[in-house]
Amino acid sequence: TFRTRIWEGGAIVLIQTRWHEDDLAGRLLAVNKGEWAVLRLPAVAEAQEERDRRNTKQGLPVGQPDPLGRQPGEPLSPKRYSAAELARLQTDVGSLGWAAEYQGSPTLPEGNRFKRIWFPIVEAAPARARRVRYWDKAATADGGAYTAGVLMARDDDGLVYVQDVVRGQWSSGERDRVMKEAAEVDAQEYQNAVHVWVEQEPGSGGKESAEATIRQFAGFPVFAEPVTGSKDVRLEPFAAQAEAGNVRLVRGAWNGDYVEELCAIPNGKYRDQSDASGGAFNKLSLGQQGSSTRMSA
Repeated sequence: TFRTRIWEGGAIVLIQTRWHEDDLAGRLLAVNKGEWAVLRLPAVAEAQEERDRRNTKQGLPVGQPDPLGRQPGEPLSPKRYSAAELARLQTDVGSLGWAAEYQGSPTLPEGNRFKRIWFPIVEAAPARARRVRYWDKAATADGGAYTAGVLMARDDDGLVYVQDVVRGQWSSGERDRVMKEAAEVDAQEYQNAVHVWVEQEPGSGGKESAEATIRQFAGFPVFAEPVTGSKDVRLEPFAAQAEAGNVRLVRGAWNGDYVEELCAIPNGKYRDQSDASGGAFNKLSLGQQGSSTRMSA
């Protein structure tokens, strides 16, 4: 509404507190990359490394010093809020509110429910392990929600390995092709021992979509699961194991995006990789061999 009222040569100035990765500022920065000049004035000046990390997460330039030339830890307006008062505010509002509202960076650098330190990277998963590829499906090309398929392994000692992530914004036809290709690769690598699970959305449409996917996977051990409960509840068992130091990531190009998404919970825009991870872990931990719908040769 506002955009249509700007004269040629006019300007739009948006002043706001950040609340969420996908708030108005976050959406504009994502959709109109490079078109906005951003002045981010955190309540407490950051060290350059911290400032660069936060700016990178928001798609902003790195290497730029504090706009006011402050030293790390220096308050924005000491006559209004001293460093001591800001420290008390940080305690009162909590780390999530502090990072978004006061520092202008909705995602915590160290993560909220998940921490980066919980995900050590290893070169390979053990050959002897049970494996599941769990898919969180979407059907939107060139934008919108992602489809994600997480290959997860659990060895005899109970260690969990996130071995591979296939993720993209695909149309339904391209998505189905990618999913089948992943199943073929997994089957060849592990003698068709990888159980494929598909999240079934509620309602008759979700059931029909799951059944169509299962027909497409004829020849593979494939199952569909109607999901119940909240995303956070389903993810909690995996989060507990990660916090306990029992989760590893196998080195791959997907590692960065994967950790970023988990560490952004609950303020992040996307949950596809985390949903697929929660589903895969629950299947491995419960040892389920298919309780809803199955089709295999």
